[in-house]
Amino acid sequence: MRPLEVSLVVSLAIGVSLLLFGYRSRGGWSWPSLLSYFAVSVVILQLVVEGYRWEMLPAYLAAVALVVNVWPFRLLTIRPIQFVAVGALCLLLSAIYFSIHSPARALPTPSGPFGVGTQTRHIVDVTRRDAGSDDAAFRELMIQLWYPTDPDVNGRLAPYRDRRTTNRGESHLALITTHSVVRAPLSKARERYPILLYAPSWNGVRTENTFHAEELASHGYIVVAMDHPHSSEVVVFPDGRTVKSKLVMGDPFSSDSALKQFLNVLDVEVQIRANDASFVVDALERWDANDPEALLTSHLALDRIGIFGFSLGGGVAAQACWRDRRFKAGIDLDGLLAAEAAKHGPRAPFLFLNGQPSPELGSVEHNHNSSEYREKELENRQYDLMRTFAQSANHFKQLDGMRHFNFADWHFYTPWPSTERDVTSRLFNRLTFWPSYGKAEKAARSINRQILSFFNAHLTA
Repeated sequence: MRPLEVSLVVSLAIGVSLLLFGYRSRGGWSWPSLLSYFAVSVVILQLVVEGYRWEMLPAYLAAVALVVNVWPFRLLTIRPIQFVAVGALCLLLSAIYFSIHSPARALPTPSGPFGVGTQTRHIVDVTRRDAGSDDAAFRELMIQLWYPTDPDVNGRLAPYRDRRTTNRGESHLALITTHSVVRAPLSKARERYPILLYAPSWNGVRTENTFHAEELASHGYIVVAMDHPHSSEVVVFPDGRTVKSKLVMGDPFSSDSALKQFLNVLDVEVQIRANDASFVVDALERWDANDPEALLTSHLALDRIGIFGFSLGGGVAAQACWRDRRFKAGIDLDGLLAAEAAKHGPRAPFLFLNGQPSPELGSVEHNHNSSEYREKELENRQYDLMRTFAQSANHFKQLDGMRHFNFADWHFYTPWPSTERDVTSRLFNRLTFWPSYGKAEKAARSINRQILSFFNAHLTA
């Protein structure tokens, strides 16, 4: 909860407790009435300063109920005070539950010596038609850059998500401010900076790994994350057009034909997205020569480009390293291999960074027609491929205690187990959560140390 939300909840809790234990207003001022008016004042202040979110609606209603109950002019001649108090308590508990389930709290502060700037850009590939477009339009992308700034740079902080890209269940993400200053100047501490591309998950969006993007930028990397139209959950273009994902999958392990169809979709998706990554590098090359935004000109280390991705994005990173020699290193964050990369492996130094295997790995009942068997068979096959393609023992790592969503930001925003939205995560570990925000941060920083160490060894040495 945010500070004013906490203040509102505390004042309401005290007011409800006073009413439940027999303290009541008799036409004049009393502690219940003072606390009720204070709560309404906090509601107004919270709406103005922090902004409305639906998770707090029950608390707003509870504040109104208490004010009506203690109103000195007795709007109701008969007021069942205990009933009102119990109702307000139920509303308050609902607000607490929803707010804990969908917390609007800040990401951990980046630990590097640089500040972080960010901006979004719209690019169009006039050499490709978009296969997902109904009118065969050119392929368009929305990308976001995170880059090093001087640590004392001030300005407007970017929101975690554009509200237009969220649904009701994700609306709280638009209220979170990041540590990145919008359109801040690039730090002049170094002449050129190495580049890292980020490829999102199945329906993932470019901001899903903002913590790692900000952390890497604070250590001297320019990070470029991609939205993939018709694949990412929602993509909003500068002219207001909204493109939603067309990826709809049921249980890919329900039958042999369903699994085959799923793997075909993976191959196509990975190839399209790897082509997107190459086009982003094309754009970066143009901007290094002459950036219309006057930010990147002559500051990009184009001979030191890496790529990393989460879940399906890890397969995109591997495919990009197979097809485009401009990528000098890559990392797969608990993902899978598809397309040519699954046959031949990446052609650049590559790290497979995986979570802890599920306990039943390799011990599935020999029922070849079960979903569990198909899932574990594919998981085993993927792990075998990764070990085969790893250039050394240090390029295939499993992190004890980590689960699939520890590799993205999502576990910062809810402590509760939930349905896995990323279908490719079923190839790996069942979703579990670290029991506290502090442990979630510890997990994220542990993963980031692995990412930094690998890219520093291959792109800055």
